[in-house]
Amino acid sequence: MPLIAKGISYLEIASDFQLDAPLLRTMSDLYRHSTFIAMNPNAKYGPLRHQQKCSLLNGSEYIFGNSLKGNKGSGKQVVFYPKSPEITVRGKDYISAYYAQNGFDLSQLVERVEVRLSSRYLSKFLVSITDLNDIQALGNIFRVAVGDTFTFRVLGKYYYDANRNRKSETVTLLEFADFSNESLVRRPQCIQDDTSDWRNRAEAKNAVLRFVARGNAQDWAQLVHISQEVRAPDEWSWKALFMLYALDYQGAPTPERKARIEMFR
Repeated sequence: MPLIAKGISYLEIASDFQLDAPLLRTMSDLYRHSTFIAMNPNAKYGPLRHQQKCSLLNGSEYIFGNSLKGNKGSGKQVVFYPKSPEITVRGKDYISAYYAQNGFDLSQLVERVEVRLSSRYLSKFLVSITDLNDIQALGNIFRVAVGDTFTFRVLGKYYYDANRNRKSETVTLLEFADFSNESLVRRPQCIQDDTSDWRNRAEAKNAVLRFVARGNAQDWAQLVHISQEVRAPDEWSWKALFMLYALDYQGAPTPERKARIEMFR
């Protein structure tokens, strides 16, 4: 049945998987030797981002992120936990039937990474209701939300980059493949206010120049959004402004860039 809704206030997307060496064991070891635990005398790992928080619930559910609600919440949580116990503990036989149909080995542990997203997080991107019926779109939302959650700094180990800057070595426990060649498009920071015309024009000009230079689909999608959803400055149309910005491109005039400039005529 087609999905019918007016908006997205809360969204959960999950990926179930099986690994040769269960991630649960690795996470348990990492958590015991991590700066996630205050005053840990044997700390070996640290969050890649200092503000990243991790809570351990019931000894096996790892929750990355603050509360989904409130001023301090980002609107996003990434949760890792073993899924197999739900079959026996909660009697969810339909889960085992689903796993059997999709090639899972029911004698081995199935694990899950789940993203929990509120409208606060989703509003940062151009996500529409129709994306909820698109497996690739859902996959990209999931991949972007997980990000580098499972990448950690190895404390005490360093290397030097090309500019002789010291960097901490990192270890990545889990990565998810790109589901398509496109990424989520960030929502333009345009506002409907007479005093904000200069901001809207700046957003549009930057997107036009980036598109002419690289032909990125994200920039084109941003321009479509601006032209359809944001009021054009007085005495102008977005089409005319886009053309003006494209003609102002100062980079090397390659055939590809010339063709992209012509797209604005």
